[in-house]
Amino acid sequence: MANSSFFISILPYFFNHSTLWNNIFIPIYNITYQLRYPDSNYLFPNRENTSPITNRAVYLVYQGICQKLGIKSEKGIIKDPHSFRRNVSTSLVNSKGGNLLIASALLGHSPTVAEKNYLTGIDLNQAQAVANQRYLLN
Repeated sequence: MANSSFFISILPYFFNHSTLWNNIFIPIYNITYQLRYPDSNYLFPNRENTSPITNRAVYLVYQGICQKLGIKSEKGIIKDPHSFRRNVSTSLVNSKGGNLLIASALLGHSPTVAEKNYLTGIDLNQAQAVANQRYLLN
């Protein structure tokens, strides 16, 4: 099992201590840490504590949250828990100092798999700004 405190400790460097980090990730981490099962190897164990909960269970919880928040389904737009991974991956790649290698490491995939399955687009303006900054530093 990966050391989650390591990932928590390095994430601020990829999000530049942004509002996203302070208002989203820290509260989520604190809540999940408080709600975790102390004798489990899983953040979300099944009822028997023998394995993590299923993808279907996660989707049903997610769907229920969306309904309570009034988020409606739209034809052609995928809204599922995996969308979060795609959004985080793309944000990491497009953030200042971010890149596909960092995103793939946090996702637990090779850069090729991360690019193929998670990256939704590169912000060309941001990429050009990073390239210009690196050119000026050399």
